[in-house]
This record gives sequence, structure tokens and C-alpha cells, in this order.
Amino acid sequence: MKSFNLDTTVTVCGGTPQEPINVSNSNDTYVVDTLVDLELPDITVTDSDGTVATVPSMENVVCTPSGQTSVRVSNSDDTYDVNTSVDLELPDSSVSNSNNSYVNALPATEDLALPNINFTDSDGTVTSVPSMEDIVATPFYTIILADGNTVLWVDSEENVTKNGANKVSVWGDKSSEGNDLLQATGASQPLYSTNGILFDGVNDFMKAIPFTLVQPEMVYIVFKQVTWSYTTRVFDGGSTNAMVLSQRPASPDLNIQVGGYSSSLSLDNTNLPVNTFGIARCLYDGVNSKFIIDNTTPVTGSVSTLSAGGFSLGARGGNSLHSNIEVKEVIIRKVADSATNEDLIYQYLSDKYLPTAEEVLASSDTVLWVDSEENVTKDASNLVSVWGDKSGNGNDLLQATGSAQPLYSTNGILFDGVNDFMKAVAFTLVQPEMVYIVFKQVTWTLNDRIYDGDGYLAMVISQAVSTPALNMHAGSSLNNTNLPVNTFGILRALYNGANSKLIINDTTPITGNVGTNNAGGFTIAKKGDSNSKFGNIEVKEIIIRKVADSATNETLIYQYLSDKYGI
Repeated sequence: MKSFNLDTTVTVCGGTPQEPINVSNSNDTYVVDTLVDLELPDITVTDSDGTVATVPSMENVVCTPSGQTSVRVSNSDDTYDVNTSVDLELPDSSVSNSNNSYVNALPATEDLALPNINFTDSDGTVTSVPSMEDIVATPFYTIILADGNTVLWVDSEENVTKNGANKVSVWGDKSSEGNDLLQATGASQPLYSTNGILFDGVNDFMKAIPFTLVQPEMVYIVFKQVTWSYTTRVFDGGSTNAMVLSQRPASPDLNIQVGGYSSSLSLDNTNLPVNTFGIARCLYDGVNSKFIIDNTTPVTGSVSTLSAGGFSLGARGGNSLHSNIEVKEVIIRKVADSATNEDLIYQYLSDKYLPTAEEVLASSDTVLWVDSEENVTKDASNLVSVWGDKSGNGNDLLQATGSAQPLYSTNGILFDGVNDFMKAVAFTLVQPEMVYIVFKQVTWTLNDRIYDGDGYLAMVISQAVSTPALNMHAGSSLNNTNLPVNTFGILRALYNGANSKLIINDTTPITGNVGTNNAGGFTIAKKGDSNSKFGNIEVKEIIIRKVADSATNETLIYQYLSDKYGI
């Protein structure tokens, strides 16, 4: 016989408050509302001779270092072994206790799969008590989207009515409001594929029967601009210019407006390249409107206050200005979502559709990628001869001369500022060139190099002007003063002629013209063309890409580095 009193809330993982989740054992013989980790009360066990004893439940979860995906679980006094990894890399979930007195969001897991607890009772009989497993929780975004404010929700993976040629006549609303997107005319029906619903830019569109939709109106749409054509409509309201997302003023720009275009009553966003899927968040709310692409900086301002009164996709509300777009999912809400709800809805869409930083970095655009935690060849004195390129391109950083080899430590690769450097064999690298580097200036000396390309002033970051300033140069220059000496930071440098930029951590970008010299390779901690200007720096990671990364991809890569190194 087992009895439980496990309805409780605890604080774990560095003092971060958590809320209970619903937990049941493998055969559902009990259900408890509590944390997975866990200052739990004892389990009461009646042994074979009737003696009631208690077995300590699991507690004392210790979070592993940042970036890891598991925690260690053990009981309070280690009298039984339930040490195991618990995978917490799961989306937020909505949870409630047994009497539904609260609903909260928290990271949740599905199955602890813990062994039974073996308890030896007073007469020597061993009793096996099931540990907790099979945790069940409802994703939190589904609770938000079912809160009565979602008026239209279509998903290309569900509720699509199509003919034998994959032409779509009905795209069913999963919000329960019945606002299906419809197209009865065969010649205007978009094309279904596993990538989304494709609108041809000629005459394809879909439209809902008019329904009540007044500002504030919030639209989330996952789509790509297959092509770009001035003033064509990604979507509109039920009538012409009622709730517009259009292509203007110049490729690849997008614009939100209401009631006809006015530069003072519309918002432009340039952050979605043509032929790239992204998530647009559009809030139509008079002077409090905003427009966000993926997780880039919001564009805020005013639009007119005309109400949408419905929804048209792929064209103007009056069936003109058709756009060539492909759409995966659309969510429309009759509310200005709170920051928390908006973030949870965005995260649901992002997790479902957008690539991860690792997927972006695995593309052919990455030409060199070194990490001080991997692929480092060193001798017994920790002097580094090869820093291996993990991009797959073989652009290893090399140093055969022992007296010029930098020093490996768990903090990074340390260059002494006297004669240490590493260099790749020359390879093709022309502008646009994007460099991400995690490093610190151990000391600062005028004109010493952080890095360079293969030759003279090919792709430079140097210590210039006055401490702690850094200078970016490829024939002309930009300066940035935002990285103090002896402090690790993330530098992002785009070498792209007049469209160049230099960013330290998440500070304001310095933009302008750095010249048009091409790198042709990579040198770390000295001039590219001579053994001089050695930099005294410590380096954790370098990523070089042969592309001007989109705002979305740049943010993903920066966030990956920021999360990894706690910067």
C-alpha cells in the first residue's frame, strides 16, 4: 500500500521559483501535483508485517552548467540510487494543480523513467516502490491560443482541402471560430505542398467570409516572399486596405498600413530576405502599432484605425495586387498580446519552423569555424600547433614553430603579444565577409592586430586610436570602443564596402565604409602580410562566413555564442 501527499511548490536551480506539474507513475495508480526535482515529502509504505515506514522521495536536483540539457537527480540522503539524467529540453507547458487553482508556464519533461526504490522493511523484506515517471503537461501556447482571442488560425499541415492537382479550395480554421480561408474558383486556387501553401502572384488568393475584427489586431504569419513586386499584398483585411502587409518600398522591404499608404501612417521592415521563410508579427493598434520580423528589433509607430473586418491572403481585400508568397501558418488574434503571450506564441512558431544556429552554421556559407573546446592539437606544455576547422572546409589555423605557438587553457587560446600567431593556408574569401569572434584584449597596444586576412590590410581588426578602441579596416575604417581590456566579448564584423558594420556584444552597431579589400584567408593575432603587430589576446571561438548574414541568422549565431559563453 502506498500513500502520497505530494501537492507542493518548491524553489530549485539557483533560487529560480518553479511551479508544480502533473506527475503520475507508469501505471497511473497515483497522480501527484509537484515539481520533478524536488523537496518531496516521504513516501509512506506499509511493509509485510504491517509496520508503516517511510522512504525518502527524490529531491536535491542540481542544474548542470549553462547550455546543458539535463540535471542530476538524487534522493536527500543517498540511501538509494536514483541518479539519472533528466532531459529538460522541452517547450514550456501549461500546468495546473489538482483543483485547478493555478495555471503557469514552466519547462517540463515527459518521462523520468526512474528505477523503483527498494525499501528493506523491519523484518528484512524488500519492498519495491515505483518512482515517479510519465510526466504529462499541455503546451502552454495552446492554452493562450484557446483563450477566446484567437479568431483565425490556419496551418498548412492541417485541415487543407485540395483536389488531385493539390489546388486548395478550403484552408480550415483550427481556432473553432469557423473563419476558414476559401477559394472556389479553380484558376485562383493556390498550390499545396509539404513546404506550405503557394500563391502564384498572378491570380491566386484566399479569403474568409467577413467577420468582426477591430483594432487591436495581432497577426502572426510564417511565410516567404518567393518573389518581390512593388505594392503587392501579402495579406489584407476583409476589404481593400483594411489591414495590409505589402511589399514596398524597395526589395526586400515589407510595409504594414491601414486605409491606404501614407509614409507617416505605415511601418517598414527590411529584415526578411526574398525566398527566405520568416515569422512576421504585425500589431495594428493605431499609435501603438508594431512590426517585427523573426526576433529582430521591433519597428514601432502609427497606422490608421480602420478595422479589418475579415482576412484576405495573397491579394488585396478587393482581389488585386496578388503576391507570390508561400505560407506555412497564420494566427490572428483580436488583442494586443502581452509580452509574455506574444513571446510564447512566437517561440512556438520559431521552434516549429525556423532553423537553429547550428543548422545555419552547418551551411556552405561558413568557411572557417574554430572552437577552443574542440579540435585543438597541443603538446605536453599546452602549446597549440593546430586549431582544427570544424566547418568541414579544412581551413585549420596552423603554427609549426614552437616559439610562436599560443597557449591552450580551459579559458581559450592565449596569444602572448610577442610572437604568437596562427594562420590558415590561403583560401578564397571575398566580400561580403562576416566574422564572429569571442575574445578578450589581455593588454592593449596601439596598432596590434586581433586578426587580419591573408595579406596587407585584407580584413583587419586592430587596437587603434586609444584604449580600449578597436578598428575595423579593409582599405578604410570604423572604430568601436565597447570592449574593455581584459573582458571577454563577442565581436561581429561585416566587411561589405559601404554597407559594413562593427558590433561589440549587443551594443549599437557602428556602420559605414571599411573599403573593398578581400581577405583571401585568415590570420589571428598579427598582421596578415608580416610578422609584426602581435596581439596579446585570448580567444574562445571564431566563425567566418562568406555572406552578409540576414538579421535573423545573425541574431541566431550571436545568441548561440552569448548563451554558450554567458556574455
